[in-house]
Amino acid sequence: MLLTLEDTVLNHSMEGEILQILEKILVERCGFSVKIHTAYVEKETGRFQEEEEAKIRLKVDAIYSRTKGRREEGEQTASAEGSGQSTAQDPETGKAAETAQKPKTENAGGVTKSFQGGSRR
Repeated sequence: MLLTLEDTVLNHSMEGEILQILEKILVERCGFSVKIHTAYVEKETGRFQEEEEAKIRLKVDAIYSRTKGRREEGEQTASAEGSGQSTAQDPETGKAAETAQKPKTENAGGVTKSFQGGSRR
């Protein structure tokens, strides 16, 4: 008798137990004299696994594009510092962000705090 299993780590680890149970059922309970051999076939990828891989690829691409944008932003900032200009990019849109200094306000539990935004040097 040939038992065909998917080629997974779980099936490989449980092969002995599966064969023992099948032989016990077939030989002791049913009275058949059989020898069971196993064969492994490559596991088929399901629709859900393909969708998960596609989602992972999209996430990797998004992370890569964000880090690439930050790297380019760092290069532009370094070149702008050399020329005396300050250009920053919005990581979401990739467009140059306005660097106008506006007073920012923060609402802290009903109390309004005002502070002036500044840059670190």
